[in-house]
Amino acid sequence: RDGEAARRVADAHEASARQNAALGAQLLKKQALLDAAVTERDALRSRLGDAKRASEQLRVDLDAARRKRSEDPRGLKRRLALHRGDGGLGSVVDEVDAWMTRALRLLNSSPLTRLIFFGYLVVHHVYVFLVFAFHLDQVKDASAPPGLRGGRGG
Repeated sequence: RDGEAARRVADAHEASARQNAALGAQLLKKQALLDAAVTERDALRSRLGDAKRASEQLRVDLDAARRKRSEDPRGLKRRLALHRGDGGLGSVVDEVDAWMTRALRLLNSSPLTRLIFFGYLVVHHVYVFLVFAFHLDQVKDASAPPGLRGGRGG
């Protein structure tokens, strides 16, 4: 009995040692994966910082370019030779030009705005077509000479 019990204890120790070795191997594998993930995270953080700095620099450059463009005397007012005097028609033309630029920038950057705008254009043109189509007969009758209006002419 003692030999059998000792063999069971030895088998249990051997099974425990194999299980410990397997767990140790899994632990080493998980540690290596964790180290790789931490390294990748640090690299991504570094790239994100570089991208943020580049984005900020681009924003600064874009703001400078916009300021330079807004101060550019070659605007629509100057091209149309409307720059004589302050205010007046030249200022109105520049304001309309600036508004159109903002509107076109919005249309360029927003698909929903484009859809709404062009949908409005289609509906508006269909409406105008229908108004012309249904009222054209009345306009023809009103502009015809009295003898040709379809009734008894006097």
